[in-house]
Amino acid sequence: LHAITPDRFVSVAGAAFHDLSYQQARLYAVAIEDAGVYCCEAAGSFRFESSDCGWLIQTIDNKPTPDLDSFIEVMKAIPDRSRVVVTYKHLKDMHTINTGINLIDRHWTSKMRMAVRNDVTGLWDFTDIAGALPPVPPVPRRANFIRMESAKYPEAVDVVRSFVRIAASMPVKLDGFPRAKKIGFGLVIDADKGLVITSRAFVPYDLCDISVTVADSIIVDGKVVFMHPLQNYAIIQYDPKLVQAPVKSAKLASKPIKQGEETIFFGFNQNLRPVIAKTAVTDITTVAIPASTATPRYRAVNVDAVTVDTGLA
Repeated sequence: LHAITPDRFVSVAGAAFHDLSYQQARLYAVAIEDAGVYCCEAAGSFRFESSDCGWLIQTIDNKPTPDLDSFIEVMKAIPDRSRVVVTYKHLKDMHTINTGINLIDRHWTSKMRMAVRNDVTGLWDFTDIAGALPPVPPVPRRANFIRMESAKYPEAVDVVRSFVRIAASMPVKLDGFPRAKKIGFGLVIDADKGLVITSRAFVPYDLCDISVTVADSIIVDGKVVFMHPLQNYAIIQYDPKLVQAPVKSAKLASKPIKQGEETIFFGFNQNLRPVIAKTAVTDITTVAIPASTATPRYRAVNVDAVTVDTGLA
């Protein structure tokens, strides 16, 4: 019984892992041997969807992880900022294999630590078992943008070349912001310098890792250049030398749009796909975001909401 009850765990990339315990295996009627590594703290690089606990890691970077020792050897060989394929199951559903691509963070939590329970002192003995491998230098990549051939408005379709997808992961929760990960879009305002304007709903503060995805295929790192204290936007920058794609600086209007004007709506739906529709502006009104009484945090002020006559928006 002692042999199949874990007395050690490993913390790496913001998460913690140990072998599957006899108690959990009995509760869910799962065989202990080769079940996979149990993720007891699904955080950091291993924050999976839907549930915070109960995950069994099957493979990382296409290498099997049936137990803690094999998991440690696999994780030792993965450089910082690598994107690796992770397959995992949940204790409640051992017939379904989930697959995800995880960004392995070894810079906010650089050390891999082993904790072993000491039955003499009643404490955990911590040892560092591996440092972080440096990230692999990025290389320039080539890509093209989606073309919607059947769309009526080719100039509006071409706006997709000025949009990039932004994913920000926050290793530390600051300023009362409730989420650890946000995905949204940004508008390229200078393609030569790699400058992108985005909402502070996606990049709430600059202590974060930012991934910029160009043309749905090239992923480069971004950094915060400027955050407006009041008006809800941030300007971030990526390295344009790494992006071999026809990115275009957005052409901005010189005067604001007015109520009643016809326009073409361009946006992204919940599946992160571009959508276009002919529409009209029905209302322009100020947005008053109420102050949170529970959590003092940044909120946008002096912001206008433009309502358009389409369900897409």
